[in-house]
Amino acid sequence: METALDKTNTKRPPAYLNALVFLCVLLIGADTWGVNIGGFNFRFVQLILLAAGLIIVVKNKYKFYFSPVLLAFIGLYFVSCLFSVSITESLIYFVWLLYNIFIILFLFASYVSSYGIRNFMKILRISFYVQTVLLAVQFFLELIAGYKIPFFTTGTFMGIPRPALWFYEPSYLATYFSFWLICCGYLFLRTYKRIFLIDFLFALAGMALCTATTGFLAIGATFIIMFLSAFYYKRNKVVIILVAAALVAYIAIILLLPNVLSVFVGRLFSDGIVSASGGRIGMWSETWKVFLTRPLFGVGPNCYGEFLGFDRSYVPSNVTLELLATTGIFTTFALILFISLIIRNSFRVYKKVRGEDSLALWALSIGLILFLIVLQANQGYMRLYMWMIFGILMGGASYVKKQSLISTEEKNA
Repeated sequence: METALDKTNTKRPPAYLNALVFLCVLLIGADTWGVNIGGFNFRFVQLILLAAGLIIVVKNKYKFYFSPVLLAFIGLYFVSCLFSVSITESLIYFVWLLYNIFIILFLFASYVSSYGIRNFMKILRISFYVQTVLLAVQFFLELIAGYKIPFFTTGTFMGIPRPALWFYEPSYLATYFSFWLICCGYLFLRTYKRIFLIDFLFALAGMALCTATTGFLAIGATFIIMFLSAFYYKRNKVVIILVAAALVAYIAIILLLPNVLSVFVGRLFSDGIVSASGGRIGMWSETWKVFLTRPLFGVGPNCYGEFLGFDRSYVPSNVTLELLATTGIFTTFALILFISLIIRNSFRVYKKVRGEDSLALWALSIGLILFLIVLQANQGYMRLYMWMIFGILMGGASYVKKQSLISTEEKNA
């Protein structure tokens, strides 16, 4: 039965804009494709994002999505720069923050609000399919022939290839994939649509090929959440498929790559989570102590290493502690509140207006929650794809509300 949101008045975006946005989404994690200028890495994808943003402005689709909380975050962030151990370096970082807000957050919010959630979901789907295929090519070329694809991040641990495409490292790629994995799984759980099952299996394969411990933990968390949700919604078919998928994946890994699970999962039990984290968890106490030295406004954005007598490449290993240590408690609270309101607004929209778009918005919100949990294993609140996800949810909520209003007006006409 067609719901109020299944029939919309949304205009299709021009093909060239869709192609440009697709490139933005595909390469949003291309941290290694850029140039270093003055100690800062300027990524090539940022130029593509600027081009896409310019087109949306020209088409009169660009919108500002300011809120009191976002304005408070920007203001407090600026104040933390003024209290920095290196004001100049922090102010440069502040410019990067403004880029993320105006060029990424507002760009994707404007695009999704104007052209719809389902249109953007198609772009996400293709981008993750392409990434999974490239991961498989990169992984098996190195495993079988020892060939490393130029311009792709790669490494080997105990004879096991660790592909990361254009991301800094496999755990970054796995963090990004976790967002899409649970989103697709949840949509299949609720709709039984085959396309979402295919999406889920592709994402699962991509996560496994990352060979990141954080990725395997995210897979485990996803299966647990989906099992619980399947029982709650009485989706027995999903439970059977999940069990089958888990068994097939396990058997395939054991037969084809017997060392992967023992190295990247088994060490959690043999060495403990602290050791398996590569020393990252052990650094959390150091970052906490730095925070306690300047709890109000921090040591300054991008100045953590400088404060400790290292260069700027020395960074914290937890994103929340990084915010606390570098920007202080007020700025950190403002960002957490901003994210919480985005998620709450998405959930509230779904409860008020039911339809395919609002369900996708709900699933994307769950994806953001898992993404943020996995992100705690690393630093990086400036990650471009995190601000993209924020924009998707903000624009998605705006789109659903707008379509609901149009539907109501048409009924009353």
